[in-house]
Amino acid sequence: MKGKWAAGIPPRNFTWVIKDRLAVSERPGGFAPNHRKVRRQEEIIWLQVQGFTAVVSLLPSSHNLQAYQEQELPSIHFPLPQSGDTRAVQITCSGSSTAASPPVSACWSTRRSWGIG
Repeated sequence: MKGKWAAGIPPRNFTWVIKDRLAVSERPGGFAPNHRKVRRQEEIIWLQVQGFTAVVSLLPSSHNLQAYQEQELPSIHFPLPQSGDTRAVQITCSGSSTAASPPVSACWSTRRSWGIG
């Protein structure tokens, strides 16, 4: 890939929750069941170029996990149910980090790994 697209494009609605530590965004490629594969690839490239080293997926489904693996971006999946009690997932997710954990993005982790492999 050459030119301005070599650095990818930021995922939609990307926002830092805690600057350089925790961020959230829409699922790479969009939220619809049928999204653009090229856009997903461009957004994953952007995450890698920005120093993200892992994805933390909170989706109830396994959407995109294979794409992360194919692009060698480690991922961890904490599926939040669409309804009901989410406390068990929240405890599991928060228990996976440490005080020395690097930045994390709610659909990704940035700068260093987040207790993943």
